[in-house]
Amino acid sequence: MENFECRDPLWLPNCTAENQRKAQSPNPMPWWREERHPKHYLEHLVARNDGFYEEVLGGNEALKALDWHQVASGAQSVSFARALFEDVADFFGVPNPLGQGEPASFTYPERRVDRSRLLLRNL
Repeated sequence: MENFECRDPLWLPNCTAENQRKAQSPNPMPWWREERHPKHYLEHLVARNDGFYEEVLGGNEALKALDWHQVASGAQSVSFARALFEDVADFFGVPNPLGQGEPASFTYPERRVDRSRLLLRNL
């Protein structure tokens, strides 16, 4: 399982239902948390935009079509993706294309740190 967790309020009801379903299955997986599954979240995001995401079939096209501004519309949303975009934006000296928001603190230093001497942490 990747180190990912989503707090998207439109995604969390699906997560709760899936977590309960897995907990009550004949082979329960107590470690499973749907909100920590990035590929299922991508499926959800693409479906929200009337698309279909299957990693091995059209995954590249689905990611190209994803409206990142809509995904990152809340300042607290997609903090790990925001950290990645912030890293790349810092490197090129351009504004973060996702706009203002809080990047994941695990992978992005505080703003008071001199980032010009740091390497990209999210790649």
